[in-house]
Amino acid sequence: MNSPLELTPMLTIHMLAELKPGFKVKASDVSHLSGQNRIKGIHPIGSNDVTGVIILCTIGSGGEYPNKWLDSSHTRLKYYMEGREDKQLGRKKYFPHWKSNQAVMNAKRESYPVYVFVRERQGDAYQYQGQFFCEQVVDKEWDSYFILANKDAYEEQSKKQHIEQIWEETPYYDIDEADIRVNEGKKVLRIHMQRERASSKLKKEAIRRVKMKGQPVSCEVCGFVFEEVYGKHGADYIEAHHKVPLSELEAEGAEVRVEDIALLCSNCHSMIHRKREWLTVEELKKIVQSQRATK
Repeated sequence: MNSPLELTPMLTIHMLAELKPGFKVKASDVSHLSGQNRIKGIHPIGSNDVTGVIILCTIGSGGEYPNKWLDSSHTRLKYYMEGREDKQLGRKKYFPHWKSNQAVMNAKRESYPVYVFVRERQGDAYQYQGQFFCEQVVDKEWDSYFILANKDAYEEQSKKQHIEQIWEETPYYDIDEADIRVNEGKKVLRIHMQRERASSKLKKEAIRRVKMKGQPVSCEVCGFVFEEVYGKHGADYIEAHHKVPLSELEAEGAEVRVEDIALLCSNCHSMIHRKREWLTVEELKKIVQSQRATK
């Protein structure tokens, strides 16, 4: 684990962007970077335009700032605004218009990050928790706070939900992988999701049984053999089709047998799934036979 002293002489916002969770700092380290008083909890970065915010948070600090994690995985943090003690009423009053509080409010997911450092007790070093953003603002005169969400955790959850949504929308419920591309400038992010890994094992077994009978690995609808057209490059290539779509199986992990798999060429596989209601293997085979009989 890195020592706070290793960071003190050279702490920059660029270094913050590369920090790993668990990195330790002292309040004076952050104060050196932000130019703010070291006892402050919110440290905006940038003299004119804010480019980031560092938050020093003490969990369970009592009635003054009762900050706390809202989940066991430490991805959502309830963090109180900066305020001032009202001596007449004997309680703290919060001021959302203060620059520090405004800096956190404006730290949306698509804008600058909030670098969160947390400690459990007074006197401990603060440990880096990651980049967060302001998910929600609760503005009450005597109880004003932010809900801060971890960016990586939020994006991972959003990505998972996006993949699941695309999976439910794609007509090929019985394929082994969904290849999803998301454009990011000139880069392409590929995400591979495997819904039913057993399918590849079933396909291999179905191919093995065909070859054991001395038969070519051919499409069960049209008879196409990839090896006859593409040579060794197409040897043993075929696609696996679930006769009962995975989306219609009653329960996750429902038993699928080799007999439930049909070996199809790419064209016939696509034709089966072209429109709902999907055709059965037998229905498509009749169409192909009928078309061939008219020629």
